Order: sequence, then structure tokens, then C-alpha cells
Amino acid sequence: MARGSSDWFAQVLTVDNTGATSREAVEIQRREYHGIYSDEAGDALIEQEYFCPSRLRFAASIGASSSERQSRAAGSSMSR
Repeated sequence: MARGSSDWFAQVLTVDNTGATSREAVEIQRREYHGIYSDEAGDALIEQEYFCPSRLRFAASIGASSSERQSRAAGSSMSR
């Protein structure tokens, strides 16, 4: 909805776009997640938090079933 309407602003920015966090800091966080969770879960968290893959956007939408959350690929970083 946001991307197709002039009433909304939507933008997806990764850590590479913004430079807000260094790649070194991302890799440190990745290693911490690997230690807390598994390598696979740690990598997925890093991907979600820093690289905004379209397949994961809105994965935690309120009221959506697990299968609905996994299949959504809407825009993110929306404000009105």
C-alpha cells in the first residue's frame, strides 16, 4: 500500500545503504548470535535486522498465522 500511494512514504535501507553500523560490528553481532542460538538462527537474525530481505519483511505482523508471516513480502519502514 505505501509504495503505491502518495499519502505514504516507504523506504527499505540496509546497513550497507546507511553505514549506521559497520560491517565489523555486524559480524561481531553475528558471532554473538551464533553463540546464543545456532549458526543458522544467528545468520537469519542478522539478515532480518541488517539486510531487510523482502521474504522476511513483516514476518512478525500482528494477527498473522505462522504460514502467513512467512509468505508476506510487503514493503517496510513505513510512516504516515
